[in-house]
Amino acid sequence: MKKLFILSISIVLLAGCARHPKNDVLAEVDHEKIYREDLQRAFAQQKENYGMDLLNDPLGNFTVKRNLMNGLIEEKLLLSVVHEKGISLTSEEKELIKSQLESGYNEGDLRKILSSQKMTPEDWLKQQEEKQMVDKAIDQELKAQLVLKPGEVEDYYKKHASLFREPDGVRCRHIVVTKEEKAKTILSLLKKGENFANVARQYSESPDREQDGDLGLLNQNSDFPSVFKETCLTLKTGQTSEIVSSEYGYHIFRAIEKKEGHQLTLPEAKGKIEAFIRQERRPELLATWLETLHQTKKIHVDEERLKEVRLSPL
Repeated sequence: MKKLFILSISIVLLAGCARHPKNDVLAEVDHEKIYREDLQRAFAQQKENYGMDLLNDPLGNFTVKRNLMNGLIEEKLLLSVVHEKGISLTSEEKELIKSQLESGYNEGDLRKILSSQKMTPEDWLKQQEEKQMVDKAIDQELKAQLVLKPGEVEDYYKKHASLFREPDGVRCRHIVVTKEEKAKTILSLLKKGENFANVARQYSESPDREQDGDLGLLNQNSDFPSVFKETCLTLKTGQTSEIVSSEYGYHIFRAIEKKEGHQLTLPEAKGKIEAFIRQERRPELLATWLETLHQTKKIHVDEERLKEVRLSPL
């Protein structure tokens, strides 16, 4: 099996749609053309991955072009599957993509960033929509191949039992505010015996104040900031922390209940095990599928025109 250059699916998924001179066509995939502009755009979005020495060396420059071209070919192959399967996005999915574009940057900065990647906001939206449709196509194609064999989950559990042990944990509440002086006032109230849940509901500035500041169970594997875990796991049941700062503000924690670590049973671990196995198997299945697409689709690359393209790091 030839080695495939498999780029992550977050790379450029954008085909040129304007009119191009005939000699700008670098490759065709099932009658879908890849233009010089597509290659230059792909390079603009990834040029930080390549050093000056590599790009200034003729052989290195061609290697980069070949890798980019392989990626563009695979994009076309995957998009052909999208079209064959009639995959599309819902209006809600499109709106979510649009909202991602509009958040985080003002219009001037956004256009400047996209311009450096040879893109317009419209190009970016098209790219992200195609990316999501390709993700759907991959999920549909691989889902049937990711069927687990009888006994596979049990075997995995026996061989990797240590992965399915829950460490000691603690259920905690917290109060968070943006001003340190306010945190000091709240801590004073708590030291005088005020009910923590009531104070959290009244003064905390975090949305979880509606749940009395309840963070749920924290342990070393929890997806919480390290300062949360470092503080809560050292508290005794009923103990209140001093003021602790984080990127979110000033916190006061209280331990509600300690939980001893335990080994997950097979039924408890089954969902995690299935996810692990599928994740391990997915890259190989994807590579095999892409190889099949390479063999069944008509692909032509104009090697001479590809050699003529120069990629400049500037």
